[in-house]
Amino acid sequence: MITGYMHPGYAESLAQFGTPRRLPRSSGWILVRQIPGSDQQLYLDLEEMGDELVSLAVVADPFGHHRASCLHECFKDVVIPFKEHFVIDLKRSVDTFVCTHHRRYARKALRNLYVERCDEPEIDFESTDRAIKIILKKL
Repeated sequence: MITGYMHPGYAESLAQFGTPRRLPRSSGWILVRQIPGSDQQLYLDLEEMGDELVSLAVVADPFGHHRASCLHECFKDVVIPFKEHFVIDLKRSVDTFVCTHHRRYARKALRNLYVERCDEPEIDFESTDRAIKIILKKL
């Protein structure tokens, strides 16, 4: 089962920012965007692209087993950590990894939310897209 950043649906959900293009060797995705005035197309994975690209921004899969040295070798000009991801064992008590004031905020928020537990959740991109648009309007 393909999940997270590797799922085709995740890449498709970002299509408003560029055309999703799968990188078959790494099972990752990039978003191809046209530079105004340019009709250059991308045909092959990173190694085969050579000097064709003007710019490439990549967010690596946080669960991928990437070594920093490998990322620096692949992207020689700039590698900038995007953000830290934390993985927790959900079998542990929430008290062991969520601080007191965050638990208090969560209890307060739950008074105004309806949370539905799904035994077999499927990605609902339409609902997610609607939610993101509502949040962006409020920013």
